[in-house]
Amino acid sequence: MAFVGFIAFQVWRLIAPPTLTIDSPTPDAFTDKPEIVVAGHTAPEIAVEINGQLISSKPDGTFAQPVELQNGPNRIIISATKKHGLFTTVSRTIMLKSPETVASPISLSPVPASAHPLN
Repeated sequence: MAFVGFIAFQVWRLIAPPTLTIDSPTPDAFTDKPEIVVAGHTAPEIAVEINGQLISSKPDGTFAQPVELQNGPNRIIISATKKHGLFTTVSRTIMLKSPETVASPISLSPVPASAHPLN
């Protein structure tokens, strides 16, 4: 009976898509930095791609890769693919609010009543 359970587990490992956990960034994050680090983990020997670019991961399956952001919403797609083609995909949308798009505070000076256009 234990042998059948072992065989079933091995078959399941072959036909199941890889696990993929994204540690950062969190979903729907906001930042004012033009670059973030996408970090996470999967099983060893799994190919990891971020936005279609193959990245290197450590032997234990962990990875961390800087990604440049454009102003506004940025969709980041992370994929983990087994040797036989089974894959798992996770996406994150990150909003970059660059300092130049944030309204700067204005300073107001009092205007003498005699200079006001309605007087």
